[in-house]
Amino acid sequence: MTLYSIITLAAAALVAVSMVAASGGETAGQRPADEEGVKEIQARDARALIEQRKNDGLVILDVRTRAEFGDGHINGSVNLNYKDEAFKEKLSGLDRSATYVVYCRSGRRSAEAAEIMEEMGFTDIYHLEEGVLGWQKAGLPVTR
Repeated sequence: MTLYSIITLAAAALVAVSMVAASGGETAGQRPADEEGVKEIQARDARALIEQRKNDGLVILDVRTRAEFGDGHINGSVNLNYKDEAFKEKLSGLDRSATYVVYCRSGRRSAEAAEIMEEMGFTDIYHLEEGVLGWQKAGLPVTR
């Protein structure tokens, strides 16, 4: 191995170590399991989380309209319409330290709502990917 090859490899290693250190020790796309903020969750995993944590203050937050909520929602959900002008004001009255599973019809509105919640200081948010449509597609029940 030539001196040039050794220097090149050492420089590449130094760059890689610097990049990992700058990212907080995580690689691109990874999040530590205990990190605060928005975490994506699939329907079956959300159901397991809801069952596991149903007695310790977990909040299932449906951000659809009242009419959509009435058409069928996850049992135990609280409805807070994302399209309501007072949405952020109503969010501000919620416990920021509680755990939330946030969903809508397909996942778009709830992703935006979850981001707003994170910006407002909520620390434990699960976003239900594909919303209630994904929940039903997985064969899970809704309440009317």
